[in-house]
Amino acid sequence: MTVGISVVLTLLGTSIVMYTVQNQHSADHSKAGQTAYALAEAGLNNAYSVLAANYPATFPGDANLLPPTTVAAEGGSVTYSATLSTLSATWTVTSTSTVRNPTGAGPVHRTLTASVPVNLSGTTSTVPPAWNWIYSGATGSTCDVTLQQSVQLASPLFIAGNLCLQNTAAIVQPSAGTGNRLVVGGKLTLSQNANTVGTTGTRLSEAHIVGGCQYKNNPNYNPCQPNLTTSNVWVQSGAFYTTAPSPPISAPTVDWWGNYQRAAPGPFRPCYVSNGSTPTFEVASETASAQQSNMNADVPGVFNLTPASSYSCESGLGKLSWNASAHVLTISGTIFIDGSILIDTGSAVSTYSGQGVIYAYGTVLIKNAALCAVAQGSGCNQAAGAWDPNQNVLIIAAHGNGSIGGAQSQVTSGDSIQVVSSSFQGGLYGTNAIDIGTTSQVQGPLVSPSTIMPGQSGSFSFPAIAFLPIGAPGNTDPLPPATLSPPVNQSG
Repeated sequence: MTVGISVVLTLLGTSIVMYTVQNQHSADHSKAGQTAYALAEAGLNNAYSVLAANYPATFPGDANLLPPTTVAAEGGSVTYSATLSTLSATWTVTSTSTVRNPTGAGPVHRTLTASVPVNLSGTTSTVPPAWNWIYSGATGSTCDVTLQQSVQLASPLFIAGNLCLQNTAAIVQPSAGTGNRLVVGGKLTLSQNANTVGTTGTRLSEAHIVGGCQYKNNPNYNPCQPNLTTSNVWVQSGAFYTTAPSPPISAPTVDWWGNYQRAAPGPFRPCYVSNGSTPTFEVASETASAQQSNMNADVPGVFNLTPASSYSCESGLGKLSWNASAHVLTISGTIFIDGSILIDTGSAVSTYSGQGVIYAYGTVLIKNAALCAVAQGSGCNQAAGAWDPNQNVLIIAAHGNGSIGGAQSQVTSGDSIQVVSSSFQGGLYGTNAIDIGTTSQVQGPLVSPSTIMPGQSGSFSFPAIAFLPIGAPGNTDPLPPATLSPPVNQSG
């Protein structure tokens, strides 16, 4: 019995010792794990500091900014690094710690990761002067631009060549705002009784008419003589000139290839996160070869920005999405589609939100649509002060020509952009003609080195533009500074 009791006591003592040792090992291992986590977290913080010290910077900056870096620390070491996705405009930071295992087994490791999004400011204060005009660079025809029917143009108008007014068209001084300006590099022709530039009671704020003027069969004045019933050109005292403005105003130079490469979403940065039927920005095999000759408007078909179903496309530095039920288009950044675009809302009044530029290397047709920054009733709210383009603006630029055929033939031959039975609030740039058709209205700048056809009815006026979205045609500013958002999605 004595022997049995001794054996039991011995076994019990051994179990207590083993349990104590195991608990000690477990405590030591847990402590090592805590140390490993703390080191890995310190590595993440070191990585954040390195990234933050190098911003603001121009995106994408140095993609090899933070290669694997190992730092010794009390109780072990930590290795941290960061990789940049230009597609999502996000740094992914990784930190792995190594701590000696007090149990004598292999070292204890802990890996943590986190994401650091990169942001770009949305606008630039360098605004090419043409973006505050309805601008036509066409010359060489008897009438390079014709205002007809009942157009009452209350926006600044720059015509490099000859301007003709027909039917009841007039250039008027708006009832609110900073006034109106007219520049005609060639001759001004007023064909009918109702054609006028300003009125005797409300004279234009400023006019430059370089090539003379003629009202009906009255004398051909060269230089033009304002404030006469025989010229019907009425300008405020001291504000009439027979020379062009100084400094000169020219059409913006568009960096099509540069925007093709930088656009997000676009050919090189397609949708990073997407839902629904998103645009095809380029033929995939051509994008891979990165040739400028691939920029040729060969994306098949026409993409409708405002279809019957919703879609969303995000690419780090930009976003394009359409909520079909709310009729809202959301845009940010620069978008480039190497093809043609349609905006057809089925006569429903739609709005857009954000600041951005959409490039189409083909043509653009706005048909049976109302796409507005601020909607009112069945169209856009054009009341003074209703729309602030410095807060909410969409600029669409098209390079194509309806004469080329294929998808580009959705518009009339000679046009880059055509607006048919529609309302639009924003800016339009066309390499070839911008054609505002019957009963259509556009509130915003129309800019073309070719010609402008401002439609057949309505009054056109838009507020001054002091800021443009990044990537707007003619913007020569360098890319803006990039900033880092706080880290997100830490895991491990």
